[in-house]
Amino acid sequence: MQLYLMRHGEAGPATRDAERRLTDRGRDDVAQVLRASRPRLDTPEAVLCSPLARARQTAAIALRELGGHADLLVTPALMPESSPHVVVDLLDDRVGPVMLVGHQPLMGRLLAWLTDHPELAGGFATAGLAVLELVAPGRGCGTLIWQMDPASL
Repeated sequence: MQLYLMRHGEAGPATRDAERRLTDRGRDDVAQVLRASRPRLDTPEAVLCSPLARARQTAAIALRELGGHADLLVTPALMPESSPHVVVDLLDDRVGPVMLVGHQPLMGRLLAWLTDHPELAGGFATAGLAVLELVAPGRGCGTLIWQMDPASL
């Protein structure tokens, strides 16, 4: 199964964290990363995202840029402080490809846990995308195929 992990784009300030929305730069960065990645990605069967505004906006851009008719599912399992164990439960019945849109520290922890490479936990850039091949949804069952962020374009 292919799994795409994406961190939301740059977000501006708001009174409540849940309401922080993407900045113009954040929207542009997400779109540019997805456009540059498109030739190397299969259309996801589903896009799952955190309920926070910036993640929902990022997921909407992903749906637009990647085409197809993927389902969009909003889930609290992708909140910043969630656990990789909770996230992999979302993948049990899927054959992929699937895109998960969330936040740090979760995206980094999930990448590190799935690949069994703890050094990957802290390096997940805003608007970053990581593509993994999973043999099963579990610890150490994934291989990082490639990673991209706005700075690498």
